Amino acid sequence: MISALTLRHLLIGAALIPSGLATGGEPPAMTRIAAVRSLSKEEAQKSLPVDIRGVVIWQSADSIVVHDGERGIYVDRRIARERGIWKSGDQPMTETEVGALIEMQGVTDPGGYAPTILPRLIKRVGSGMLPPPSRLPSERLLSGSEDSQWIEVEGVVQAFNKMNSAGETSLSMMVNGHPCGVTFQNCREVDASEWVDARVKIRGVLAPLFNLRSEVAGMKIISNDENDVEILKPAPSDPLRSPRVALNHLLPFSPDADPYHRKVTHGVVTFSKPGEFFFLQDGNTGVRIQSPDLSVREGDALEVAGFVETGYTLASLGSAIIRKLEPIRRLDPVQVTANGILNPNFLHTYQPSAVSEDFNGRLVRLSGKLIKAESNASSQVTTLLIESGGHTFEARLPRSAVVDGPATSDLWPEGAVLDLTAVCELEFATEKPTVNFIPITGFHLWLRSQQDVRVLNQPSWWTLSRLKFALLGSGCVILLGIAWIGLLRRLLRNRTRRFEQAMRSHRNAELEYTAAQRERLRLAVDLHDGIKQHLAAASFRMEAAAGNLPNSPQAAMGHLEAASNTLVRTQTELEECLWGLHAVAEGPPELVHLLRHVTANSPQWPEGAVTVASEGTPLPLSRDIAGSLLLLFQEATANAFRHGRASHVAVTVTYGVDALDLRMLDDGVGFDPQTVPGPRAGHFGIEGMKKRMQWLRGTLQIKRRAGGGMEIHAHLPWRPMTSNEVLVESETNSNTRQVP
Repeated sequence: MISALTLRHLLIGAALIPSGLATGGEPPAMTRIAAVRSLSKEEAQKSLPVDIRGVVIWQSADSIVVHDGERGIYVDRRIARERGIWKSGDQPMTETEVGALIEMQGVTDPGGYAPTILPRLIKRVGSGMLPPPSRLPSERLLSGSEDSQWIEVEGVVQAFNKMNSAGETSLSMMVNGHPCGVTFQNCREVDASEWVDARVKIRGVLAPLFNLRSEVAGMKIISNDENDVEILKPAPSDPLRSPRVALNHLLPFSPDADPYHRKVTHGVVTFSKPGEFFFLQDGNTGVRIQSPDLSVREGDALEVAGFVETGYTLASLGSAIIRKLEPIRRLDPVQVTANGILNPNFLHTYQPSAVSEDFNGRLVRLSGKLIKAESNASSQVTTLLIESGGHTFEARLPRSAVVDGPATSDLWPEGAVLDLTAVCELEFATEKPTVNFIPITGFHLWLRSQQDVRVLNQPSWWTLSRLKFALLGSGCVILLGIAWIGLLRRLLRNRTRRFEQAMRSHRNAELEYTAAQRERLRLAVDLHDGIKQHLAAASFRMEAAAGNLPNSPQAAMGHLEAASNTLVRTQTELEECLWGLHAVAEGPPELVHLLRHVTANSPQWPEGAVTVASEGTPLPLSRDIAGSLLLLFQEATANAFRHGRASHVAVTVTYGVDALDLRMLDDGVGFDPQTVPGPRAGHFGIEGMKKRMQWLRGTLQIKRRAGGGMEIHAHLPWRPMTSNEVLVESETNSNTRQVP
């Protein structure tokens, strides 16, 4: 078997052979319409040349349809002019009238749905015969594959529209159960009653309706004039004398069914939207009627002739002609619930395909709570959103039924319980059902007037809208409060910062003053405990020498030598004190570095004989504490070299968790701390070191090492710093620890 693609290529090749190769390297022109129709959209977009000979079977002011004896195709002169392809100028309509035999040159175009031809030149070469129309099955007509083909269909005309501004006349008909539109280009004035409800045979060009995706969406035929119509069965002279049926038997089962002709029924109007539709009720059945009649009002008793429309799940009537009957008593609404509307009783529990009673198109009465009310300007409808029994539905009031007065929100506040009298219209699933029964998915109500809504219970003052406004207002107040608090906090931070700066300046001055006072006090203690005592001892020795001079020169000489030694000692200590003060003021701030600095700059000590090490994380000390420890270090080191004849002193500073420890070990001869001479003998060094540690609230241990030499251990416990014990430089250091 030959595939469809191979067949298409054979058609294109056959169409190209007669014309041969074109000059200039252009592809040969296509001569058969079937070959053009077989092009894909991408191929037709390439503007391939065509050279067609055929008969015009349809014509409009801008376009024609040409048939080459085999297939037909749409030829668009308007697009050809817009794109500059058309070269035949202002050609008279007679050149392309229906039946004209023409020769046409042009290019291909994908068109909106199927491939078309954009003509360059059209020349009439005679007259021809229209091809016999094709009678095609419905599936071929609906598939869209017969686009632009000359066909013939048979059906019942259900609507006729007179000539419009474009000079077109149209009608609607049912063809094998499918709606089909027919448009005439040149139709004389005809009596619509001759065609509507008549069975006719119509010839024309199939022009499928297509959507924005170029997909077939419906059936349509374009014909030339009334001569393409043949009436097979005339319409009744009086539409209201058509077969009569009850309102609940519009489309029942019948072995002789002929559903596409008019049917006549009757009932009472329960709701009307003038010029569009109304609902007719008879007994327990309501039906929607499409009618342009503006005179229909609620309560009218009518006789209606119309065509059954199957566009809705439940049968309705369209193109209705009405005749008013004698008034009858007004219909009373039936009391229902939302659940009862959505879940009707089935005729047979074992076969849920029909119900004993439904409420579509009927006047009903039910109550519910108003959730929201809004007006739609485009649809001219005010919509009430109602909740009842766990179901939500809409109640629609046409704008034409609204009387000028209070706003909807004043008439029916949100949250109010309303009693509604209205016509019910059911909503069904749009998907094709998998069972016999098409499920009801919802419903809406059509209100006839404002009087159909009655307030049963006013809502509490706290409506949803008021709650929203209250929450919005509370939110705004909270935001303003937060902003105000933020502003106050910022102002407080600024003022606190300025206050802290002022307090810091004051405290710095106070601390400087306090530090100076403490430094003077420490210096006074040093002078009093050391140098003053030495001077006093020297003075005592000199007085003793003066007393012994006449009688015992030898004794006087001993006293003078002792006084001289004491003064030398006083000079040394005074120099060490002044050097210590200078080192504290000008040296490094950290204690270990300070000790190393003093060691490196003390010429009286042997070079390299003193080593200073540290353990733990160094912490800053106040200047008075560092100065006291420095003087203690100087005194102990000087004693080790002067009296202990040491050659090396090892110093270790340990920064512990709870205390600061200063250990000094020397390799000298040592001494017994219990028998060492004290202040009475003119020796104030050890006593001065002990007093310094007492002042620092620490402890001092002096003991002889087993291997020789001395060990001096100063222990200073940490405690919280106070304003009188720190320097300004150490205030912002969170790791600073102080000792008393």
